[in-house]
Amino acid sequence: MNTLHYIVRLTPVGCYFFGGEVTFGEGGKQNYYVKSNLLPQASSLLGLMRYEVLRQRGKLSYSKDDLTLREVEALIGQQGFSVNHKIESYGIIQGISPVFIEDQSEQRFYTRMPLDEGIDFKYDEDIECSFSSSCNQRYGVSLKGYDYKNYSNYKYWISGDLHKIDEDSIFYDKEQIGITKNGRKQNEQDAFFKMVTVGLKSGYNFVFTFEVSQEINEVADEIVFLGGNRSAFRMSITRFADGPDFFCRYFSGLHKEGRWLLLSDAFFTDEERNRIPFFWATSICNRYILTSHKKGHSWRLPEKTDLYYLLSRGGVIYTDEALQSDLHLNHVGLNIFV
Repeated sequence: MNTLHYIVRLTPVGCYFFGGEVTFGEGGKQNYYVKSNLLPQASSLLGLMRYEVLRQRGKLSYSKDDLTLREVEALIGQQGFSVNHKIESYGIIQGISPVFIEDQSEQRFYTRMPLDEGIDFKYDEDIECSFSSSCNQRYGVSLKGYDYKNYSNYKYWISGDLHKIDEDSIFYDKEQIGITKNGRKQNEQDAFFKMVTVGLKSGYNFVFTFEVSQEINEVADEIVFLGGNRSAFRMSITRFADGPDFFCRYFSGLHKEGRWLLLSDAFFTDEERNRIPFFWATSICNRYILTSHKKGHSWRLPEKTDLYYLLSRGGVIYTDEALQSDLHLNHVGLNIFV
C-alpha cells in the first residue's frame, strides 16, 4: 500500500481554548476558573483530519444505509481513537505525528525542552532505594547540576538545532470574565467565572505530519474549528517529501545514550510504568470523545471515556532497553521517543 505524506499547519485566528480535565461543568458542579491547555490532544487532531477527509470526499452529510456506511468506514475507519481498542488505521488515514510549534521566520520547529537539560544524571550505588516491586533497581540517582531554587526547564522549548526559547515568547494568555448561567448575582463573588484562553504570538503556528493511502487535496487557507468555544484556525495542507519519521530525525540531536526523550505525550499501563527503572515527567489528565460514524450527527452531549493519565512531552525515561512501540498509539501521535 502506497503512503502519501502531507504536512499540516494550524494558525489560530485570535485565541483558542483546548479543554483539559477541569471545565466549567454542569448544574451545581460548576467550576469558576478554567485555563486552556497549550496544545491540542492527539485525539482532537485525529478527529480534525477525519472531518477533513470526509469534507473533501463530500461525505459530511450521509444516510445510514449499509452502502454509505461502508464508504465512510473505508475513508475514516469505524470509530475514533480509543485506548482500549487497538485500532492501527482509520480508513485511508495511516497516521499523524505529534504536534509541534513552528517558527516560520527562523524555519525551526520546537518541542518542550527535556526536563533534565543541563543536568548530569547517573545511578548512585551508594544510595539504596527501591522504586517499585516490579523494578530490580535497588539504588538511587544523582542529579548533578540540579538547583531546585532556580530550576526552570519546564518553561522552555527547544529546536532540533538546540536553540532554546522561553515559553512566554511563543504563547500569550487572555482572560475572559463572565457571569455564570445561574443568573446575575452581583453580590456574590462566586457568581462570576474566569476563562483563560491562549494565543500564539505572530510568526508561530502548530504543525504535524499526516499520512494517507489515497491522495487528498492540498489546502492553502481553510478555516477550521478545533477545541472549545469554536476556536478558529487557518489550516494549510501541503504534500511533504519526507516520511512520518521526519520530526524524530529533526530532533535526533536531543537523544542521549541510556535515556529516551518524550517527543509526544505517552500512555503506559501500570505494569509498563512499574517496569521503568527511572522516569522524570509530568503526569497530565486525558479524556477523549468516543465517536462512531454509525451514530451520525447528534446534538446530544458526546460520550467521553474514563480518565487516563499520560506522561507529558519533555519528560525523560532512563533505561538501556528499547521502549516498546505500540502502533495504535504511534499512529495518533502518542508514545513517540528519541
